[in-house]
Amino acid sequence: MLIFIALLCLGVHAEVQPRSCEEDGNVLLQQRRQDHLKTPCDQRLQQLLEWKKKTMTYLVIVDRFALPPGTSADTCKKGSCSIANNANGCYQPPLCSWGNFCGGSFSGIESKLDYLAGMNVDALWLTPITKNVECGYMGYWTQDLNIVSPEFGGEASLKSLSAAMKKKGISYMQDVVYNHFGAPPPTNGSFQWSSGSTVTNNWTAQADSQNHYNGDVANFKPFDDVKYYHGSPETFSTAGVPNDPKFTIASINQTANQIGWLSSLADLNQTVDYVSNQLFNWTRSLFADLGVDALRLDTCPYIELSFYERLRQEALGNQYVFGEALGNLENYSFDVDGYDIIALSTNRSGVKGYILNGMEYQQTFVGTPDRSYTSTGLGAVENYAFFFAAFNAFVSTANGTVLPNNLEMGVASEAGADSFMQPVGSLNSLRFIIEKTQKVFGTGPYGYGANSNFLENQDQPRFLFRACQALTQGWLYQDVVAAQTWACNNTLVSESPAPVLLYMNALSILIMLPGVPVLMYGGEQAIVAGDSMNGDPENSYRSTYRSPMWLTGYATSAPLYGFIARLGSLRSSVIEGMGHEEIDEMKFVELTGDIANVTDYVLAFERGQALVIISNLANRMDDPGIRTIIVLQTGYTQGQEVCDRLCYRDPSAQYSWELNAYEVSFPSSARESCDCVTVGEGGKLTVELGTEPRIYSRKPLSLSEIHESTTE
Repeated sequence: MLIFIALLCLGVHAEVQPRSCEEDGNVLLQQRRQDHLKTPCDQRLQQLLEWKKKTMTYLVIVDRFALPPGTSADTCKKGSCSIANNANGCYQPPLCSWGNFCGGSFSGIESKLDYLAGMNVDALWLTPITKNVECGYMGYWTQDLNIVSPEFGGEASLKSLSAAMKKKGISYMQDVVYNHFGAPPPTNGSFQWSSGSTVTNNWTAQADSQNHYNGDVANFKPFDDVKYYHGSPETFSTAGVPNDPKFTIASINQTANQIGWLSSLADLNQTVDYVSNQLFNWTRSLFADLGVDALRLDTCPYIELSFYERLRQEALGNQYVFGEALGNLENYSFDVDGYDIIALSTNRSGVKGYILNGMEYQQTFVGTPDRSYTSTGLGAVENYAFFFAAFNAFVSTANGTVLPNNLEMGVASEAGADSFMQPVGSLNSLRFIIEKTQKVFGTGPYGYGANSNFLENQDQPRFLFRACQALTQGWLYQDVVAAQTWACNNTLVSESPAPVLLYMNALSILIMLPGVPVLMYGGEQAIVAGDSMNGDPENSYRSTYRSPMWLTGYATSAPLYGFIARLGSLRSSVIEGMGHEEIDEMKFVELTGDIANVTDYVLAFERGQALVIISNLANRMDDPGIRTIIVLQTGYTQGQEVCDRLCYRDPSAQYSWELNAYEVSFPSSARESCDCVTVGEGGKLTVELGTEPRIYSRKPLSLSEIHESTTE
């Protein structure tokens, strides 16, 4: 598995003088309004604080979230972009297996804003909205930068959605791609690698052929000439890349990353003034014309850092921005404690592991902890360190197994083992990574608390799918066939609440932790989808982690909808009124218990007046009713009464192929408080814990906007 490294690329503020209009043969360059560039620097800090105080950012793939109102039939099976239609011109690579446009739209999203608001969502992240090439339903394969996707409803429909979001108090975060356009269509009617071999479905074999193929960019607007790209596929495949003899898609060589064609996608050359100016102009239009409030930057380190510094000066103003990138960091060597993070090594060993290396690499763009206190720091990251650490702590093993990770680099990278050099299956390891993140990024306004935290996104299998794999076959499998089975159909978990309980615990730390929490669409409906076809190629679109939401539905009575709404309300209550200093504060709580190595299985931390307790005890399939007594050394005062304010207990769950999800129920509606206990001498708190998460406080937190679902 390649590590996804997210980089926030923020630079210093600079006011820009308007340019006059100039006409090129391709497009009219119109200088957009730049009011957002003129806000003082303290407003940049204020906007950063506002995003840190968001309840949750909800990520939607526009094509897969909601059909236009009044539409009942989707188009998922119409077109040549299904994996079952390779003979009709769709190949992997370069274009698919991912599927056709299914029909999701901006108007469909607008029709579901009440649904989102009811769950306390206060920010919406849309995948890219430009006109894409055929099969580009995800939005990341642009064909025309200045046209809003007609498949999604066009510009007028997007403006309507943006305005409606503002009325609901939901901020608009737009995903953008500066690194590349789509894969150029072939010049001779058939895709062909530049080495001369015909494209097949064998990705690995073709990756060694430089991962490029012949194509024509004439229909790419406004970049319709090869001079706007890093060479043509034909010429680039023979170009030497220093210190990178393999030149594969997994290479960390930074030169190859910045000038190579990622997965056959036409790589833009941002050092060409016409290219960068068009990108800056388009970015200004997002804020001025479409009402965008913040950006997520795709494939961030595949472009030279100087471009992002100019982007901040020319177009970003003070908007909150974070970014993502795909890269394997094994050839980088860092001194994390001394922050000597620029040094390179041609022979990186696996002493620290990909997570730590990635964290340190990200920090080069963010600045040292001292710089994290200034407005000139480069900002935040999409926190893949947290993602992989949570993945390894919650959904890697079963039955309480903790595996020491002593594997050499590369032995099990596809299974995620060597991405985590701490013990696998341990919440202690998750704590270690969070503490290391705090140390690496610092604790100032632009420190670790500005990061975007997540459990699922558009590039990763769903949490529940991973949980089913871990509980039935383990995550560290080497059997490719076993890896493709649809694990949630397994009788061990198809009627078990264990995957759902693990998800509830993971969601609790995600939402209550400092940072900007991101929830992937459908998590509240317990969507189960991974990266397999489940033996059913014709319906592969429903089996991927990008499956359509309408297959599962939008029930506000769904128990996890209410659970997430309550988590959001508790988060808001805890951080309400906090400033820059308090917003990132949290403290892990030391604890003991009546089971061996209890800190591998139970983790607790204090934030504000809340005490959050999570566990991975639900993975003990051989002891589903496990209960343990834990003693926590809290900051509470002896004699105080504290109560759990979450109160979701004893779920049942049934996997449904028809719904593409678990059907979850609870024996009763969640109470406003439960399991009250009195604090003992020295702040010690004794709790009998099951497999559920808990959030204790001394007094009721505000639950005025909590959605109370009926869970009978």
